[in-house]
Amino acid sequence: MAQEILAISDLRKRFGPRDVLAGVDLCVAHGECVALLGASGSGKTTLLRLIAGFDDADAGTIRIHGVLANNPSVLIAPRDRRLAMVFQELALWPHLRAWENVEFMLPRAIRGGKPRMAKAMELLEAVRLRGHHDCYPHQLSRGQQQSVALARALASEPEILLLDEPFASQDADLKRQMVDLVREIRGAKPVTTIYVTHTTPEISALADRVALLEAGTIRRVESLNQWNQPERIDENPSPA
Repeated sequence: MAQEILAISDLRKRFGPRDVLAGVDLCVAHGECVALLGASGSGKTTLLRLIAGFDDADAGTIRIHGVLANNPSVLIAPRDRRLAMVFQELALWPHLRAWENVEFMLPRAIRGGKPRMAKAMELLEAVRLRGHHDCYPHQLSRGQQQSVALARALASEPEILLLDEPFASQDADLKRQMVDLVREIRGAKPVTTIYVTHTTPEISALADRVALLEAGTIRRVESLNQWNQPERIDENPSPA
């Protein structure tokens, strides 16, 4: 395996009486794409939120480049983890235009209005949104909003990209277009990616390995060549 960028060990998270994560172990290499599958309530979104630093763990550790990022007494802020997350609900800022949504996430080192706008426009062009930079989210289609969310995530130049079923509500044609777009972007500049999904066509197009999450633990991790599963894992994804 290439150099390890993410190492998760015995990660646990409880909400009320329920163990959502009950001891997750996972290692991801630099530039690798891991598809994370699991039935409703298996803990997929919770795992991504812990990796991102939006929630803290009850037990276990997360290391990024060997540095402890998350355990019950240590929590590195999300902005300091060199990662980005595209949420299923997208979470665009409704009062900002497309380019402003993207510009907001650019590194602070890019100074001055014009260079920042130029970089935001470049990212929007990369996700096929030329000519839509001045649109507000409500003026864009769902697919275009997804493209803005992806460009915004890439603006921070993340080392790790977390995708939480951002294309789940789309029809087959649009989903295929978005998957092709992610594949093109990762081909141009490899980004370590963890991709939550319920359907297998995206896995064949994007994943290097597949991790199956059941009852809060990862039951098995297999290479794409080894993976052979039904078209869908479940029909009613939950936010857990």
